[in-house]
This record gives sequence, structure tokens and C-alpha cells, in this order.
Amino acid sequence: MAVSQNENEKPAKVYQINALNDKIDAVIKSQEETKTLILNQSQTYPTRTELALELEKRDNQIDQLKKTLGNYSRVVWILVSAFIPMLGLSLWQLIINAAKGGGQ
Repeated sequence: MAVSQNENEKPAKVYQINALNDKIDAVIKSQEETKTLILNQSQTYPTRTELALELEKRDNQIDQLKKTLGNYSRVVWILVSAFIPMLGLSLWQLIINAAKGGGQ
């Protein structure tokens, strides 16, 4: 009977080993999936160096836009400061000419 009991224990141990093997495979698969997720996430988020470069680019663009806006402001100011006196002189001449023409 001891022989048959020993033979009955062998399949039980094989099932236990197979179950343990399946659990180990599941853990390994889970670790691989976790590694893949971590790698994918690390590729989607920028590094500190990349962030610093992007901030530097943004700051340079802001500086360029400030210079451009300053240049536009100067051009507009020159045009307005030249246009308003010319418009005033033209209106003044029209008024004078109308007054001269109306008096004759």
C-alpha cells in the first residue's frame, strides 16, 4: 500500500509543480508588461534636458516677438505722428481754400 500511496502523491506533486510554474510564468509576464509600460511612459514624457531646451526655445520666441512688437509699435507711431500733422495741414488748407473761394 505504501507503493500505491507514493504513486498517488507523484501526480499531486506534478500538479503542484505545474501550478507553481504557471504562477512563476504569470509573474514573469507581469514583470515584462510592467517593463514595457515603464519604457513606453518614459518615451512619452520629456526628460529634463528636453524640457530645458523647449523652455529656451519658448523664451527665444517670446524675445523675438517682443522685438517684433517693438518694431511694429515704432512703425505705427512714426506713421501716425507723420499722418496726423499731414491730415491737419490738408484739412487746414481745405478750410482756407473754402473760405477764400466762398468770399469771392
